[in-house]
Amino acid sequence: MWASQKGRLRIVDLLLKAGASTDAKNVDGSTALIKASVRGHAPIVDILLQAGADKDAKNNLGSTALMWASVNGRTAVVELLLQVGANTEAKDSTSGSTALIKATRNGFSAIVEQLLEGGANKEAKSTYNSVGQRSHCYRRASP
Repeated sequence: MWASQKGRLRIVDLLLKAGASTDAKNVDGSTALIKASVRGHAPIVDILLQAGADKDAKNNLGSTALMWASVNGRTAVVELLLQVGANTEAKDSTSGSTALIKATRNGFSAIVEQLLEGGANKEAKSTYNSVGQRSHCYRRASP
């Protein structure tokens, strides 16, 4: 887990070859894939996915690697996760937000575009509002 979070590709590779679990969780329920996604370590995300890591694993807050990559502006990681079919409609357990809602709220228009092209529901709603009502990326121009 630590090696994935710190971007230590060689160590992650050695651990996987030695039989380390791809889906072990730490105290907050995060997997190595989630930790690498938060930090934007695309090569590590790639090697974990190739080793069979659960692309849709959730931490204790119900957040997935795709959500963490989206909320932190990690375009390369979002692309890798979308390529393997990560669930764009998963909702976290704190606000009911999807990856699209998280990217929208943080103003990551490139990731919003990636997620929409990847099939994310543009009408998704969180506990608080829909994407359109909270959007910082797609505001209507004033008349």
